[in-house]
Amino acid sequence: MSRESVGEPESSSPRVAFIEFSVDICQLILIALMLLVSISVVCRVIGEPLEISEELAGYLLVGFTFLSLAGCAVYG
Repeated sequence: MSRESVGEPESSSPRVAFIEFSVDICQLILIALMLLVSISVVCRVIGEPLEISEELAGYLLVGFTFLSLAGCAVYG
């Protein structure tokens, strides 16, 4: 794919709506990751670590990676 073919997509296509939706979901996932890590740190300081936090953070990171690929492919 040449660099000229990558640019702003037409705003009326359903593909663009999906890409914008996936970018919004990525923003929510990033906020959730920050909250999860912060809560996990606080719980470890208190002495009650969250056992599922590492697995959940890994799944969120994988989801973030794959959803953000659509935005990266279109917007460069």
